Formats: sequence, C-alpha cells, structure tokens
Amino acid sequence: MRDTVKMRSSLALDTYDYVLAAVNNREDETREGGTHWSLLVYTRESNTYCHLDSVEPLNRPHAQRLAVALSGDPDVNVVQIQCRQQKGGVECGAYVVHYIELICSMIVSNISIKAMVVIYGHLLQNQLGENFAVYSVCEVKWQE
Repeated sequence: MRDTVKMRSSLALDTYDYVLAAVNNREDETREGGTHWSLLVYTRESNTYCHLDSVEPLNRPHAQRLAVALSGDPDVNVVQIQCRQQKGGVECGAYVVHYIELICSMIVSNISIKAMVVIYGHLLQNQLGENFAVYSVCEVKWQE
C-alpha cells in the first residue's frame, strides 16, 4: 500500500473521471502472491468507490484499504455491488476482465454512476449466464 500512496500524487488520480483498479488479496507486501482478484471502480463525478467481487466478501477489506490509499480518506465509503458469484476456484480474473468490459461499455455510453450501479448490479446478478464471455456490449447498450 505504501507504493500506492506514493503513486497517488504522481498519477494525479483525482483528474480522471474513472479509475478502475484490480484488487488482490495479498497480505504480505514483501512477497508475491495472493489468491483472489476483484475490481474497484472510482467515479469522480459522484466521488464514489464501488467494489465488484465474484467471491464476496473475500476481497472487501482489501478493496477498502485500496480505496483509502487512493483517496487519502480513512473514512471513504466503498459500495459493494451485488454481482454473480463464481462457482469454481480459478475464474476470478476472468470475472474482473468481464467487469472492466461492462463498465467501460457503460462509460462510453454515458451511463451515470447511479444508473451504472443499478444496471450493472442487475445485469451481473440476473442476466450473466454460465458462459459470461458471451455477454456483450450490445446487451449493455440495449439497457440504455
């Protein structure tokens, strides 16, 4: 996390409309590893951090720490988005890539963060099928 705090000022993250950050559950910063990935999304317009985790709540504390490091605010609130939970033990990275694709599609379509929370929470919970790679940008745009 120390590296993240140093990077915060040099990257000027507060100048971006959106920041998407992969979250890993590695506990020891001096060692490589970690066993799970999730996604943290920051939206400047509403000053909101949202967390999507396919094994909720496994990465919740890690997402919270990353949001604190990125924002510099020890009391920052992270909204947990209810999303489809993975069934196996190795597909978390694929879920993160899919979440990024879905969120970028919504950003390009100018969907606000409030609508985004409702829409992607709904889509990920109810419409994301077993083979989620088939789920495409076209289906997101259909929701506009």
